Amino acid sequence: IRRGARRWYLGALVSLSWLVNAGFDLFAHYPSAVDRVGIVVLLTVFGVVFAIIPPLNWMLPARLRLLPPTALWALSFALLPWLDWGVYSLWTYVGVAAAMSMVRLRWIFGYIAVLSVTALLFELRAGVTGDALFAVPAVIASISLMMAAFASQIQSVNQLRATQHEIARLAVEQERSRVGRDMHDILGHSLTVITVKAELAGALIE
Repeated sequence: IRRGARRWYLGALVSLSWLVNAGFDLFAHYPSAVDRVGIVVLLTVFGVVFAIIPPLNWMLPARLRLLPPTALWALSFALLPWLDWGVYSLWTYVGVAAAMSMVRLRWIFGYIAVLSVTALLFELRAGVTGDALFAVPAVIASISLMMAAFASQIQSVNQLRATQHEIARLAVEQERSRVGRDMHDILGHSLTVITVKAELAGALIE
């Protein structure tokens, strides 16, 4: 888990660079210092929560692992005063957080489908039309599904490694048992020989 968490944090740090760009875009529309402080604080909190969700999820029961991504989705609405219906632009992070939760793929597919459709509805409410209407939902779905496939591959590799370690452990135990049986047989044979010789020696002495 620790090794996977370190790799995740590195990748998350790179992906969060988009939030920095989003912050600068919002600064152009909201020059007020109060607005800018609010934007920076909320984007920072959003980024931190996104980064800690997968490592946290890996320690939770599978049935609870989609709750933290849902909490991240709810957190995105804190930026409504500045993004309005455009909060759906942050939901790629929600999809990725869900995809990295290491739960059953059908759960992930359903979650991503609902998230993408909801983003499409928000785009319609925001007045997006034409070819641009499907751009963000397609990005959410494609990146999230790609990460889900990546997470599934990681999970399979981890299970394979765990199986190899278990096989190696069983092989060591089996070898120890074999050596123990051999030692027991040798010791038993030696004791039998000693007993017979002692009886013979006793008989000769008499």
